[in-house]
Amino acid sequence: IEESETIPLSFSSVGTVSKVYVTEGAFVKKGQLLAALDSATYQNAYVISNATEQQAEDAYKRLTPMHKNGNLPDVKYVEVETGLQKATAAAAIAKKNLDNCNLYATTDGYIGKRSIEPGMTATPNPAAITIVKINKVFARVSVSENEIALIHKGQKANITIGALGS
Repeated sequence: IEESETIPLSFSSVGTVSKVYVTEGAFVKKGQLLAALDSATYQNAYVISNATEQQAEDAYKRLTPMHKNGNLPDVKYVEVETGLQKATAAAAIAKKNLDNCNLYATTDGYIGKRSIEPGMTATPNPAAITIVKINKVFARVSVSENEIALIHKGQKANITIGALGS
């Protein structure tokens, strides 16, 4: 018996897994926190980028009136504007990296596989946790070559699942 859908989830950032909140077989809801990375480095990068953005905003606010009055050359004003744009973009990237330290369920389902443990290093590519949907399942059966011609589309079949005793 196979699930109808498998959703592999992985962290978008590299880091050390600090907590895993789910076990295999557990039901999860969309948006539920499944695991988290140690976020100290990303938190510090976010604080630094916010401070840089605030500094750039302050310079922009102070120098804009001077530019309007003609007391600041255009080249210096463009430099200030560009600095603010760069600082704002850097802060947004730092915030996204910090947010990526948490892995959330993208849908309701069951935890089919958990490939991470606290202390492990998580990387973006391999699936850390797999969610499976089993509201609809498929039965995969082996049919021998000499019996395949006897089976037709739409034909009814009885299936016995040994593990369920039925």
